[in-house]
Amino acid sequence: MLLLAFLAIITAKFRVNVDKVILKAGENTKRIYDYKLKVIVYIFEKIPIFKLTIDKDFLSKIKFKQKAVTMIEKEINNKKIDKQEILSFKNLKLEIKSLNLKIELGTKNAAFTGILVGVIGALYSIFIGNFIKNQDAQKLYIEPIYKDKNIINLQFQGIIEIKMIHIINTICIINKRKRVDKNERTSNRRAYDYSYE
Repeated sequence: MLLLAFLAIITAKFRVNVDKVILKAGENTKRIYDYKLKVIVYIFEKIPIFKLTIDKDFLSKIKFKQKAVTMIEKEINNKKIDKQEILSFKNLKLEIKSLNLKIELGTKNAAFTGILVGVIGALYSIFIGNFIKNQDAQKLYIEPIYKDKNIINLQFQGIIEIKMIHIINTICIINKRKRVDKNERTSNRRAYDYSYE
């Protein structure tokens, strides 16, 4: 029984189906945003045991939502950013099964708009494109809008998966580095530091 539970845990995976993420904002334009995500937990990589749909209606029903967000923001602001911890998250090995991203972007400066579109395309290739094994499953569309106003229209759909074994591995790596750093800070003290006290 314990072996079966252990196998269920290490073979578990999380899938996030992003049905829609829509953001429209600009000068003299009413901001519009909408989203719908489905989180599914599988064991043995194929058997679904938990499903959760997250949208605006769901979040509006959560009590103390603002208090929870404030607490999380406070913890993030108080926590020192550890570069090694950030780098450890590459071990999560996120797998993007499919991605459909459309961005319409404009600023008051046409030259800056062109540069910004190029930068976004480059960052996408570096940080997101590498997580997609099937290149045919990704669609990226970035259109510059050359108008004398700031505007952004974003639409996103996709499927993202992460395996529990990679989450466990990442946690172990972070904890190991914390222990090493702690030992390094405390092991540099000389034996005779307090010999004159």
